[in-house]
Amino acid sequence: MGSPQRKRKDYVMCSMSAIEAVENLPPGYRFEVSGSVVDFDQFKQFEDKSKDIAWGFAVVAWRKRNDMSAATAVFHMAAIDRFFEYVRDEIGLLTLQDINQGVVDLFVYWIKYIAAKRLNSMEPLSETSRRKVWGVFSDYLNELIRFGMVKVDIDLPTHLFDASQVEHFKPYNKIEIQQILAACQNDIHAINRGEDLTRDGRYSAYLSRLVPHALLLSLRTGLNPEVLFDMEVTKYSLKPSHLLNSTRLILPVKHRSGRSQNVELTDVTVNGFRVRNNVVRLLEEVEVITQFARDSLPAEAPMRRKLWLVASDEGKVDVFNNFSYYLSLQSFARRHDILDHKGDDIELNFRRFRPTFAETMLKINGGDVRDLQKRLGHANIRTTMGYLDPNLEERKEAFKYAGIAMVNWALKDGQKPSVIDIAADLEISLGSAEKLYHGEYNMGVAKCKNPFESPLKGIKKGELCTEYLACFRCGNCVVLQEDSHRLFSFYFWLTSKQQVLGAEKWQATYGWIIDIIDQDIAPQLGDPLWIESEKRKAQINPFPMWPREQGNLL
Repeated sequence: MGSPQRKRKDYVMCSMSAIEAVENLPPGYRFEVSGSVVDFDQFKQFEDKSKDIAWGFAVVAWRKRNDMSAATAVFHMAAIDRFFEYVRDEIGLLTLQDINQGVVDLFVYWIKYIAAKRLNSMEPLSETSRRKVWGVFSDYLNELIRFGMVKVDIDLPTHLFDASQVEHFKPYNKIEIQQILAACQNDIHAINRGEDLTRDGRYSAYLSRLVPHALLLSLRTGLNPEVLFDMEVTKYSLKPSHLLNSTRLILPVKHRSGRSQNVELTDVTVNGFRVRNNVVRLLEEVEVITQFARDSLPAEAPMRRKLWLVASDEGKVDVFNNFSYYLSLQSFARRHDILDHKGDDIELNFRRFRPTFAETMLKINGGDVRDLQKRLGHANIRTTMGYLDPNLEERKEAFKYAGIAMVNWALKDGQKPSVIDIAADLEISLGSAEKLYHGEYNMGVAKCKNPFESPLKGIKKGELCTEYLACFRCGNCVVLQEDSHRLFSFYFWLTSKQQVLGAEKWQATYGWIIDIIDQDIAPQLGDPLWIESEKRKAQINPFPMWPREQGNLL
């Protein structure tokens, strides 16, 4: 199991000394996190805490307590409960010292093929539930290794459950975005005039003041709601981007990966949608709105650093997304009579704003998927491609080449790199690198990192991808100088279709591919003289997969 090319994590404890780490222990198996009681005593197996996994998990939760809301703590306990269900049903007694690669691999198998939904024992866990359970368990196990409570080296796969198999949220279209933007601006102007927006429901008068800010910030940053609403107040979240640049960055952290996601606050506009416009002002307004809740907390409370705070009618303070804001969102949509593309009442969902942002940025950056991957903070191009549909007709001409093209593998000590080097350079498994190295992943037009793991929508993992036209919008595509004969044979096979389709229809169907090959790929393979020579060879003697009638050598 696992990803051979993945860099091993450094589990050295940099944030605290060994003595401090040992002393930072919970008062027992049962304690409070943000006012919610977590009880690890239900999982206890051994009196000796050095052996007891439940105690190890309690230590991890205790050290996370200042960064967890009550809702997050409940979510963690539900996922941990599934792990102990696996231990009870499959293993029995298990000590901290017993945790090894085999135990982890069997747990993965259990999640995939055995674990069932609690409310329906005959129905398997959804892919989303599998990812959530695995995400919490692997996070806690990483911490146990870092704390030295689990001492063996365990390879934890980073992309175990495939997000591409989950139904993604569709982006809002241009007309829907314009309605949402106008409604947000109207509400914010009303707030600035001191007007009340609504009082129809618990917390709604308070939440309704945050809703337009949350919607605008979601549109203009593309942040996941969990990341956005976990941001801290501006003095902790904003910093100058460069000594020579007056713009600023916001620095939200993705808890699942632990990486800081730097978001530049550059103002850019496309189709009337001003991306990141006035983000700093919006964040500062949120801080003012939520200051009352912040002031109600004790001076030493860690939650005082949080930006999106809400105080309930009973005086309980928590972050915005832990309250039932759904009704406030729909109330916002109804008050402004926002309609969807069918003319029905629109259903607002924060999760649809990230793909909306992705679509908008792709238009701004000229179709550069790699740039979009960086802006969304994705470690894997598959995740980025999951937000897009590269087969849309309107996007073909907007897409830049997303794959890799080079003269040859970078030589190391005068030799072609090893399979291990290729796996690391292309971020693929050793198995895929081995097959690519020996030509097993040679496709009709070039090479593929793995044709059975296509990031393109509509192709399930494990199915062979044969979408040759989409190769040039796919991050799995690899073109080397040695692939030029197939590439240019395909190039002239496409040009030969011009006589059949007619110039206008051919340009709309295939012109974008010719442009990508000429402008983005061929110049990376060789100089102009070499390119012309290779093209001529492909014209005279095409690759068998792309034959043309004699005399049709354009």
